[in-house]
Amino acid sequence: MNNRSSDYSPFHPWYYYLGGAVISLKQTKARIAIKDVESYRAEEFEEINSRVEPRRSETLLLIKEKIMQELARDISAYRRAVRELNI
Repeated sequence: MNNRSSDYSPFHPWYYYLGGAVISLKQTKARIAIKDVESYRAEEFEEINSRVEPRRSETLLLIKEKIMQELARDISAYRRAVRELNI
């Protein structure tokens, strides 16, 4: 089996393992926007949207804070991985 990085999406670890070029965070965001990817939390957001105010807004703010913390953690891990790959 002769795999190439082009056999995988840049969102798959094997893409990089097989020598695929690292895409920037801006390129990642653009690719996700083009694909119109639904949030993995879509069902949760639907349930929250059915709540009354101010509980709805309070819950959304808490989720936003958590997501922003997770994003910061993930970006740090991404940058660390890129450095380790010497790219």
